[in-house]
Amino acid sequence: MIQLIDRIDIGNGVRLEFVRQGKGASNPLIFLHGVTDSWRSFETVLASLSPDIEAFAVSQRGHGDSDRPDFGYQLGNLARDVAEFMRSLGIERAVIVGHSMGAIVAQRFALDFPEMVSGLVLIGSMSNLAGNVDAQLFYEEAVRPLGDEVAPELAREFQESTLARPIDPGTLDMLIAECLKTPARVWKAAFQGFKDVNLTPELPKIDVPVLMLWGDLDNFAARAEQDAVASALQASTLVIFEGNGHAVHWEAPELVAREIEAFVSNL
Repeated sequence: MIQLIDRIDIGNGVRLEFVRQGKGASNPLIFLHGVTDSWRSFETVLASLSPDIEAFAVSQRGHGDSDRPDFGYQLGNLARDVAEFMRSLGIERAVIVGHSMGAIVAQRFALDFPEMVSGLVLIGSMSNLAGNVDAQLFYEEAVRPLGDEVAPELAREFQESTLARPIDPGTLDMLIAECLKTPARVWKAAFQGFKDVNLTPELPKIDVPVLMLWGDLDNFAARAEQDAVASALQASTLVIFEGNGHAVHWEAPELVAREIEAFVSNL
């Protein structure tokens, strides 16, 4: 059960919303959500985790009820936020769990702050967005033309597009509501920040164990992308969830939680 919902000043003028649970003695988990989501993206996974595992889930800047500054939405900024978050809470090393954008931030964090990482869990992962035609097209057609507001229809369409199977309607409505907390300017800044990202050449520098979780009906992160990331990493395991989409942690939270627990237990 979630023990605390709070906000913390991470020392750079930004306050981040987060939750924490569990009382594990080592290898705490830090969950990083996808673009336009919040910590609540992992609510059902957290509910399925053993209380013996200490876990934190963060709403990254601009998302959820975290601060929404006018700047700082490049991957390097988001990775530094994670480092400052950990320092603010006295966490020396952690397993970073990221979904989609969060998985990309996790990779950047492991490259920039290797001494703070004991393992990575990458869900629906990508590393080369510069070569992702679908991501570029979505930015040009749906995100760049945004005005001052994000239409509820766009938020629903975007969230539903990450699914290959139905989830609880109340949970989906909550996720759409969280999505609508992200201002249009943050959508633009975040997606624009993705355009030229290609971390693949740097991935061999990551020397911690990596667990990759992927749904075989993922419309955003292709199997070829999973294979490219896995082959570039020094130590990785790819687990494929058949019949699941990009948001496999929404569709199969209990199974995702079990895979994460097994991974942590072997570190």
